Amino acid sequence: MGIRRKYLATLALGRLLTATTMVARTFVAVDYAVFALMLVISSAIGIFYAHRRRKQNQDTMGYLLANKSMTMIPVSISLAMSFLSSLTMLAIPAEVYIYGTMILWVLVLHVLTAVITSEVFLPTFYRLGISSTYEVTSKISDKLHTFCREIEM
Repeated sequence: MGIRRKYLATLALGRLLTATTMVARTFVAVDYAVFALMLVISSAIGIFYAHRRRKQNQDTMGYLLANKSMTMIPVSISLAMSFLSSLTMLAIPAEVYIYGTMILWVLVLHVLTAVITSEVFLPTFYRLGISSTYEVTSKISDKLHTFCREIEM
């Protein structure tokens, strides 16, 4: 009889916890205001810099790389934010909740990837004067095209 009583108590507690956590959550006026403010500020920053840069007639290199004049801090923040998307912020806790902490091995791989990228690829790209892997493939394909054309002659 004791086991049945414990089971019923556990079942009742589980239903109580489920009932209290299953509250319908909706946005209230303050939530909408904060969300709208975030969108307005982000849009204002984009419009301000677009208007400011329009007068300078920057090329692609100036737009993407800031003419190689940025310091380490803004570049580091930009790289970190490109890795930490909102989807990552939502997915990692759910992954840990469902599957456990094995996802933390991804952190080890991120560190390894960052070291290899910073020590192998970035210096090579800098010496070649290119900014993306697409430029590497275009240079290789141009050389291959030239080589094939010379063979045909």
